[in-house]
Amino acid sequence: MARKYVEIFLLFLIVSMVFSNSVFAESSNDVVNQAYDLSDLKINYDLDLGHHGKTKSELISQFLNDGLTEKEAEYYAKLDILANQLTLKGKKIDISKGELTKEYIVTHQDELRERALNLDEDAIVSLFHTNLALTTSKDEISRELKKMDGTSGVVTFKYPDGSSSRVETSTIKVDDRLDYETNGTIISGPWGDNIDLVNQEAGVSSSGTYVAKTDLSFKGSTHYGKINDTYTFQILNNGSTDMSKWTGKYISDTGASSGGGFVLIDTEYLSNHQRETATASTYMQGYTDVLYRMESSVSGSITLYYASLSFSVTGGSYWHEYAIYEVDGDGQTPIHMAGYFK
Repeated sequence: MARKYVEIFLLFLIVSMVFSNSVFAESSNDVVNQAYDLSDLKINYDLDLGHHGKTKSELISQFLNDGLTEKEAEYYAKLDILANQLTLKGKKIDISKGELTKEYIVTHQDELRERALNLDEDAIVSLFHTNLALTTSKDEISRELKKMDGTSGVVTFKYPDGSSSRVETSTIKVDDRLDYETNGTIISGPWGDNIDLVNQEAGVSSSGTYVAKTDLSFKGSTHYGKINDTYTFQILNNGSTDMSKWTGKYISDTGASSGGGFVLIDTEYLSNHQRETATASTYMQGYTDVLYRMESSVSGSITLYYASLSFSVTGGSYWHEYAIYEVDGDGQTPIHMAGYFK
């Protein structure tokens, strides 16, 4: 009799375990399904906050200061709030889905963005499909960059979906009263070979204090980012007209960065330099290093473009982007570069 009770108990225990596992599996599936269901999502752009606790007005002001138009600043401010709220509310975006066609995505960009901000699920997913519509090749970008060689200037690359990448460089001599294509930087850094030469300017013509600015920005339907490095240095002629006897001296390096939408800034390293002095045959270097993160609500992988560099990122992943400046001691080969490291 005791054996019979034991068998009945074991049978009951097995049935209970199977039932519990089944219920748990169904419950887990329900949680996953709810995460991908955006139908109950509600966002008030005037009250809800974006990343780092910023309001819409604060984000707009930030993006306007970056040089964006009022229309762009408004869009990226709302997009930043949308991206942040999706994560806070445990929502996920499966970018492998979406019913909108590539033709619609490319030809109705404003309408697509408006629909996405109004929480149209197909439109939100399709924002990530705009990256697939980029057609400008690295060779085309490199040709445009070469046009800047020897000059300070601005180059903007525009893509059919409204995405763009912008490069602005300058080396300017400060008022005296203020007392070649390469596969890597001259002075190595954490970026390794993931480098793009964005401009090699003409050399300086006299001793003095110089300020070099490297501005690199990137934006698309899902993200916006900007990195600046400002490097200040002196060129000393040491009483000689022979440039081989000139030397360079580091003064300061500062940086700035910005981010919005589904790409957010995690950590900024804004003042970095290597070497205090340089001769006519050696270099000094300054750079800004920004650690970015793709919002964890994104389920899938997208391609980001930074100058002529491109790389894939997934939801929740991190990567570094760099704005880099190098100059030799006689000031004859100032180089502006972009770099990344994953």
